[in-house]
Formats: sequence, structure tokens, C-alpha cells
Amino acid sequence: MGGQLSRSSGAKAGRAAKRATDATLPAGEEEFMETLQTESTMSKLSGYIVLIYVACGVAFFAFSEGVEWTDALYLSTVTMTTVGYGDLAPTTDASKAFAIGYILLGLSLVGMCIGVIIGGLQGTMDAAASTGVSKRHKYLYQALRSAATVVVLLATGATFMAFAEDWPMLDALYWAVVTASSVGYGDLVPTSAGSRLFVS
Repeated sequence: MGGQLSRSSGAKAGRAAKRATDATLPAGEEEFMETLQTESTMSKLSGYIVLIYVACGVAFFAFSEGVEWTDALYLSTVTMTTVGYGDLAPTTDASKAFAIGYILLGLSLVGMCIGVIIGGLQGTMDAAASTGVSKRHKYLYQALRSAATVVVLLATGATFMAFAEDWPMLDALYWAVVTASSVGYGDLVPTSAGSRLFVS
């Protein structure tokens, strides 16, 4: 009985503290904080769904194809992201049947989850950047931030692959753009376990 009373009074104190904090928030910020909490919860849930999806693909492809887990992770990732280089592909009937569902589910469910994760991050960054900034400057900031993100990601991928695969920088940058755009020609593909793990 004493433990219940202690927990009950602790919960009441927590709610009272939250109400006091909420009362000090300016108009509109309370809804903003609730939106951030909801987006954070949805992003976490989406992240777990993507991880479970990839883990199922890795487990199935490793078992069905008899490949190392790094190759199974690589195959799952290039399938999920629709890059599909073609250097590794399902060969057994069971793997081909699994891949049909894996691709269709990945295009819808995982695509939606990744969108939720990116949208949540974008919303948080936009809210932080928009305090006291004009609309024109806000859009300019968003465009520059997006361009910088793309350049950093492409440069990181190209630099890693240039060293890991001993490719000329132009080939590595070409590979990075082909991969990021999900074109996946298949003329340049990761061959080392480290490169495949990096791609995954």
C-alpha cells in the first residue's frame, strides 16, 4: 500500500511539473513540442521497422543462398534501395520467391518509413532554423543545406570507394552518383567485404 501511495504521489508531482512547464511556454510552442514528440516517436518506430526488415532479409538470404552475413546484408540493402547492381542476386527458387515479396514490401513499407524518418529530422531542423528568419532566407537556407548534404554524402562515398576499391576519383564519384540515384548500372560494383559493408 505504501509503495502504491508513493508511486501515485510521484506521478501527480510529475504531471504538476509538466503543467507548470507547459504554462511557461509561449502560445503555439506547446503544440510544437507535442508535434516534435510525435515525430520523434514515429521516427523511432520507423527506424525499428526498417531494421527488422533488413534483418529478415539478411537472415533469409544468408540461409537460402549460403553466403556470408556481409554479402547477405549487401544483397538486402541493394534490393531494398532498388540499386540492384547485379553482382549478387537470388539464385535459388526460394530466394527468388522471397525477393518478390521483399521488393514489393520494401518499395512501400520501407520507403514510407524512411520518408517518416527524414521528414521528422527535416521538421526538427526547420523548426530550429525558422526562429526569426524571413521566408526567403528560410528557403535559401533549406536549399543550401540540401545541396550541402548531397555533396557531403557523395564525396564521402566516392572517397571511401576510391581508397577501398583502388578506383580513380572520377570512377568513384561516378559510382557514388549512380548508386545514390538508384540507377545501378552494374559496371562498377563493390568487390571487397569492407566496401560491401560500407554500402550496406
